[in-house]
Amino acid sequence: MKIYRKYINVFLFGIMTILTGCSNEKDVLIVEPVERIKALYMTGASTGWSSKALTKDPDVANVFTYEIAMKWSDENKQFKFTREEGDWDKIRYLVPTVVDYNGYTKIIEDGGEYDMFMCSQTASNLRDNFWGIKKGADGTYQLTVNPSTLKLKVKKIN
Repeated sequence: MKIYRKYINVFLFGIMTILTGCSNEKDVLIVEPVERIKALYMTGASTGWSSKALTKDPDVANVFTYEIAMKWSDENKQFKFTREEGDWDKIRYLVPTVVDYNGYTKIIEDGGEYDMFMCSQTASNLRDNFWGIKKGADGTYQLTVNPSTLKLKVKKIN
């Protein structure tokens, strides 16, 4: 009987500790896991339609940069990003959320920040959208991409 009484006391002590330790005045912190993106690629007219790996920022998670020379063309499909390399219908693309030229291109400008949309053939939301430049805006651009926040920053460097 004494053993049962000891277990009951321990159980009641545990319940009392839990009840007195909880308060509706304490902040609840919800932590969501951050996906570590290891690589990001660019493709389009400016890369000769081959995949070019972007440089990962060693100090900031999920930020990539790339410097690229662009020359305006009528088609103006300068670049878009891919999360993986492989068959076009099996990978994810980061493309402009809105377009304003030829029905599939978003014109970028020096100092601009642009929203991106992630799409793929497997998700049935594939868009063949690209970023392009204004006529007469040929030059070298530095692109900073954050696939976690879906943002692209553009800086013309010459």
